[in-house]
Amino acid sequence: MKKVFLDTNFILDLLARDQNYRSMAKEVLELALENDMEFYISFLSVANFAYIMRKEQPDILRLNIRLLCSLFKVVANVETHFKFSKIPLYSPSEFLSAFQ
Repeated sequence: MKKVFLDTNFILDLLARDQNYRSMAKEVLELALENDMEFYISFLSVANFAYIMRKEQPDILRLNIRLLCSLFKVVANVETHFKFSKIPLYSPSEFLSAFQ
């Protein structure tokens, strides 16, 4: 299984920007899913997305963040900061070992 790390801009294209960007991002995801790829994002991407979308209704923002975390595996540097989170987290070493 191939691993793919997605940056914040891709996440914004998928969930927040205009239809043209969203369509291309969805196409990328569909192609990758058809080819049995696994997706990873940085926890900072989730935080950046929340900051950029902060003017949205809180319920919509929470729904989008839940969607992000259900679609992608999250890579974070310090697990103890997120010990109460229900989001599955991967340390950088765990993420890197997945490639070996």
